[in-house]
Amino acid sequence: MKKAGFSDIVEGMKFEEEITDNEAEEIEAETKEMKRYRRPKTPGLLLTIFGSIIIVLVGGLASYYYYTFQSQGTAGEKKLKQIWSETVADTNTLLTRLDSIDTFDKLADTSSGSVVQVVNTTNQSVRDGLYDIKAVTGLNIKASTAASKLSSFLEDYSAMLLALKQIMGRAADITDKKDLDSLKAAGEQASKSYDELLLAGNGIIEARLSRSIFSIPADLDTLLGKKIGENGAMTEQQNVVKQASEQTVGQFVQAWGNRDADGMSAKLTTSAKKDFSPGVVEESSDVTGFRVTKTTVPEDLSKATIVGQLEKKTPDKKTVTEIWEFRLLKQGEVWLIDEWGKQG
Repeated sequence: MKKAGFSDIVEGMKFEEEITDNEAEEIEAETKEMKRYRRPKTPGLLLTIFGSIIIVLVGGLASYYYYTFQSQGTAGEKKLKQIWSETVADTNTLLTRLDSIDTFDKLADTSSGSVVQVVNTTNQSVRDGLYDIKAVTGLNIKASTAASKLSSFLEDYSAMLLALKQIMGRAADITDKKDLDSLKAAGEQASKSYDELLLAGNGIIEARLSRSIFSIPADLDTLLGKKIGENGAMTEQQNVVKQASEQTVGQFVQAWGNRDADGMSAKLTTSAKKDFSPGVVEESSDVTGFRVTKTTVPEDLSKATIVGQLEKKTPDKKTVTEIWEFRLLKQGEVWLIDEWGKQG
């Protein structure tokens, strides 16, 4: 038998029909589609995971800071309320202590538990409150406004307490109501600041401060008036001093009008004589009269102050009126002029 060769094999093979162009395109499209589904999506997946992590982190940080801010705000408002409550409590203590003061000179008492010590304690508490307000953070707009107004009020209140303390330090020597002017001005400013605080501090400023604290200047004015004997409130002893002092000044002015230097000197204290110049009687104008307009005598009868109108006639016959003040002290059994001078 004849073996079949390669050519015979090839020739004897039966081939399928040839693939058309359309079929080839379909096969190629299916192949690409299969490859597309098998292609890994690693970059897109990584972006998705990274984005998710960012969202979680941002959300977490936002929640943390919101919680922290809210916590600080709540703690800050509590601190403001605490500062205010302490201010009210200290003020009530001060008012109670002041109620026991029935004479002006008692303001100078510095013993334990005295009103001076209570004023110092109250003012220190107010200054501490001002310091604490500066450390408060995280407040919302409304609370921040209240904190600002509270700080302004405490500043003005402290200024008022300081003015009160200064008056107390020299209460025994005060005989003129002008010495209360600084306290009155500070009290008016503190009262104004308190009104502004009430408008801005609703919900935070809960306890109400007694407005009696702003009446302190007026109360001291009344006590000082009693001390210096205004409005006919002089005691019998004060009236005795008043009459003796006015008599001394009258004699002094009379000697002045007579150009009697020795007579003037006789009505002066030892200290005042050292500063007395006899040349005063050589002035060209003549002293023609003196009218007392005000005499004050303290309760302790330690001194007397006389203010009056001194009339002079100039060389050209014109009448001039000057305001003079005389301060007298008692030496032995008589009242003598220790200081004297023209006002204004």
